[in-house]
Amino acid sequence: MKLLLSLIGLFFCAAGMHAEIKRGDNALQMDFNKEADRGKWSEAPFAAWVKEGKDGGIVLKVTVPASETPGHHKIGMPIDLSAYKGMKLHLSCMVKAKNVTKAPQSYNGIKWMLHFKTPARESYQNQGDVYGTFDWKEISFVQLIDDDILNADLSLGLEMCTGEVWFDKPKIVVIKTQAPARPAPMVNPPPMYRGHDLPRLRGAMSPNSVKDDDFRVFAKEWNANLVRYQMTRKWGAANTDLDLAEYDAWIEEEMTDLDRLLNSALTYGFKVVVDLHSPPGGRYEDRSMRMFYEKKYQDHFVTVWERFAKRFKGHPAIWGYDLVNEPVEAKPASSDMDYHATQTRAAKAIRAIDPVMPIIVEVLEWDSPRGFAEMMPVNVPNIVYQVHMYEPGEFTHQGIYNNTTGITYPGMISKKMYDKDALKGVLKHVRDFQLAYNAHIYVGEFSAVRWAPGGAQYLSDVIEIFEEYGWDWSYHAFREWPGWSVEHADAPVDKNVHHPAATTARKEVLLSWFAKNKKPLYPDAAKWIKNVPPPAEVKPVEPPKADVPAVKTLPEGVYFDEPFDTADCKAFPAKNYTMDAGISGTALAIELDDATKTKNTVAVLPVERMKGKTIICTAKVKAADVSTPPKEYNGIKYMLVISKDDGKKDYLQKNLPGGSFDWTDVSFTVQVPVNAVKIELTLGLEKVSGKALFDNIRIAEAGK
Repeated sequence: MKLLLSLIGLFFCAAGMHAEIKRGDNALQMDFNKEADRGKWSEAPFAAWVKEGKDGGIVLKVTVPASETPGHHKIGMPIDLSAYKGMKLHLSCMVKAKNVTKAPQSYNGIKWMLHFKTPARESYQNQGDVYGTFDWKEISFVQLIDDDILNADLSLGLEMCTGEVWFDKPKIVVIKTQAPARPAPMVNPPPMYRGHDLPRLRGAMSPNSVKDDDFRVFAKEWNANLVRYQMTRKWGAANTDLDLAEYDAWIEEEMTDLDRLLNSALTYGFKVVVDLHSPPGGRYEDRSMRMFYEKKYQDHFVTVWERFAKRFKGHPAIWGYDLVNEPVEAKPASSDMDYHATQTRAAKAIRAIDPVMPIIVEVLEWDSPRGFAEMMPVNVPNIVYQVHMYEPGEFTHQGIYNNTTGITYPGMISKKMYDKDALKGVLKHVRDFQLAYNAHIYVGEFSAVRWAPGGAQYLSDVIEIFEEYGWDWSYHAFREWPGWSVEHADAPVDKNVHHPAATTARKEVLLSWFAKNKKPLYPDAAKWIKNVPPPAEVKPVEPPKADVPAVKTLPEGVYFDEPFDTADCKAFPAKNYTMDAGISGTALAIELDDATKTKNTVAVLPVERMKGKTIICTAKVKAADVSTPPKEYNGIKYMLVISKDDGKKDYLQKNLPGGSFDWTDVSFTVQVPVNAVKIELTLGLEKVSGKALFDNIRIAEAGK
């Protein structure tokens, strides 16, 4: 009998059958103390196995000296994931780093990466924006494995950066075993819930500011009948929106702007989607939303939507509440905290106040079409489901996150032919969901950067698909960043230079569809118009009379040079500091008693002279009883904040320890982006108590 069972087991193994895989099973668990596990990885001169683990064990160390040119310094290992088709995996690794420079793109940097191929696509996935100096911590991401995966490999190392990094305990855990089974499409289904009685809603994302004349043009001249109003700030930054009192003050300002927008909607005839782009708690460094893991922020998310439901109950110009923009879970969340549970909880709270207002729900993976593969309906009445369409990203985002341009649609993109039929394939998960549950779909965002060759054809093809499937849609975006603008010419291929155009082929595509729109009627509009004062005019910032710093003439290539040899420093107008004993005279001192607070002072640097330059920031810093910072990037702040024309910011600094230490040399190097619009030098203390002193600050072009 034992022999028979053994033969049966061998037969099933030979036939490719696998034992039942369960949630929590390990697809990979490596111990670098074992020679067999180390031997599975490739070798490279920059990679070494060293006894420098947290507990003295063997770990992988990758070293790229600052004198070397940043590049692809990674070792790899093939991995067979065929047993995990259709499953969701959590890939984690313990990492320590020293002086790892910030890479040019967020997907570069410290690499713990999964790469795999299918007949249709090639996927690269890792946690982005990992750099700096920090002790052992976990980096991780989540990946859904395609049903038609061909092969896969893992990578560890540094990409387009320098420094030292240590890796230990790479691990892959199954967190979901299979996509949900879909019911067959209904035979003669009833009319699906859409939340409006118009033939179609067609429009765009809102501008950066609420100006009545913009919406007059959009709704009256262009004939659009939908605006997705994005309430957003600090987009792309991690660890924002943690101060809930300050967050609530911002929400109140957004509600006032929404009042103004709704007045325009009633006047010019369009519907509004209320989009909470920036939720309480923001995102972690891995881009996961904090409210999916910390109940404090989930609770506040629900409270915020209750505020909207009470204030705008029954407003005829609101089509729906878009609960959260582009959910991400880069690590497993509990079933009562995840993206689905959080949106369900908020939807139920809204329903308790307003039983009819449409509620718009988004899916995982940045609300991508693939996110619908695992989506299940929300058990709340009057739900609409949203998707964002930017695929293939190599085409739609060319020249934004990398330097590759000239990628044409239709055509071969990432070794695959992309045309209208291929785009239907991309949207198949969404279409399957729609038909299985008789659910209405709203395309909240879609676009192609203005210089993408064939951009007008791409927009035409995706809109034709949306229309065929009966989906409402809003283009990204109207009078936001010029790179997405259909009012700016296709040329030049430069994300920093934009030329307005009377019309473009892309604009004509949108206008041809907007011409088909029917407008909503608001017979009781006067009852809903609110007396809201117009927004205050934002006065342009007056440039300083002399290039900052204005206290003295600086040599060419030197942008800031401050020895603090006077009793005051005019370069730092926020007087949150005192003057104390310095190295040879006085120094700037900042003291803070409460370790939960932040105190800093800021000097503005001459951005136009610094664009595109490699600069070196040096200073002398001294500390007295500075408490241990909660994060390595908190603590003593000697930092540059670079604002860019796409609304994003870079926060560049030298991470400094707590405790007490005498005058210490501090330096870091920065490559200033050419699209920088403002550069601020920040000195201070963040979420620590104690005292920090700064002296001999100098910021200059490398070699000056």
